[in-house]
Amino acid sequence: MIKKFKTLQDKVSFNPTDRTSQLSIGDLCDQIENSQLVLPLFQRELSWSKQKSADLLDYQIFGFAPVAPISLNKIDNGKTSYQVTFIERNLINNFSKIKASVVDGQQRLTTNFRAYNGDENFDTIVLDINRCKIRISDVRSKNLIPVNILFNKDIGVLAKFSKDNNLNNDLYPILVYIRQKFLTYKYTINEADDLDEKKQIKWFEVLNNAGTEVSKMQMKIAKLKIKNFDIYTEYTRPYAEMLRKYNLNKLFNKFTTNVSYPVSALNPSYEIIISKKHKSNFAPMASDSKEDKLINLDLKELRDISSNSLQDLQKALIFIKDNDLYEYITRMDYVMYLSGYFTFNNEDIDEEKKKSLLKWVKTVSFDNKSNGSRRKIFNSLIENSFNTAF
Repeated sequence: MIKKFKTLQDKVSFNPTDRTSQLSIGDLCDQIENSQLVLPLFQRELSWSKQKSADLLDYQIFGFAPVAPISLNKIDNGKTSYQVTFIERNLINNFSKIKASVVDGQQRLTTNFRAYNGDENFDTIVLDINRCKIRISDVRSKNLIPVNILFNKDIGVLAKFSKDNNLNNDLYPILVYIRQKFLTYKYTINEADDLDEKKQIKWFEVLNNAGTEVSKMQMKIAKLKIKNFDIYTEYTRPYAEMLRKYNLNKLFNKFTTNVSYPVSALNPSYEIIISKKHKSNFAPMASDSKEDKLINLDLKELRDISSNSLQDLQKALIFIKDNDLYEYITRMDYVMYLSGYFTFNNEDIDEEKKKSLLKWVKTVSFDNKSNGSRRKIFNSLIENSFNTAF
């Protein structure tokens, strides 16, 4: 056989579908709880809404077709890239008990585990007995069974709820059956053997993004965890929560920007604390994000910058609220630029500057602006010249 044809034959001789099996939700959750099933460090932050989680749980109980497969990288030799636990994303130092790493399926597995583990944040996701549906409700009723009780790993939790709420004797066995269906619901598992990080990422990209690259920013900042800095729990989640608190989360609801916005918003604090000067290409906008610089900082510097940025974000949000500027805040640019303004102007602003800043908010436009123009707008703003004509 001609050599090049033999190479072709060798490359197609392996059939990965031969490695397909099934595991129940109960088994998967047990492995997650015991850190046998983990996540590669490059995996994205949790992104599912509570509604999305409710939809999955409802479909697993009342759906008419199987949920999509889970993709795992089996770890046999104990040598693998950095791994973290589910939810808390704690860095794993001992790989000896790890069975597999999740390449695709983090959101679904986390949803099931949170119900299984009694996560209190799931107490508003309920089985509505009257509607025969799992949905979201803040109402407390014996006809609305929270999934963190219904699907709890400890059946005693469900038994206690049933007793405390005097549930109909005929209902309890049905609830036990539903719980059992959840625990024994089987996922198809697609499995690979000991893929290195590069191959895992390639697999992840094909499954999640139709072949587009996993965000390089996300991959880089996730590895800050190695320095004991979890940018998600210490910075991006609090950033998003603050926006929700001030009713501006509508500007921040795209998965593609819920990391790039807060990361680029670190630029002003980076300049004040680290570089001690401003450069035009450090504007608080996604295209100017400096993750390459962030990953070279030490733990104290990372925490100082993130803490300072969150404080200045709060100043900006208070300014927006106190001056009733919501109708003008139509893009995240306004919020990030105002935050940057307070970073560079950390003293109390006098009445004249306040009037100028209010006028700036009401007149500046970021529509159809080049990156160069947007940088000039920021430079002018932090220098208190408030020029918007670029």
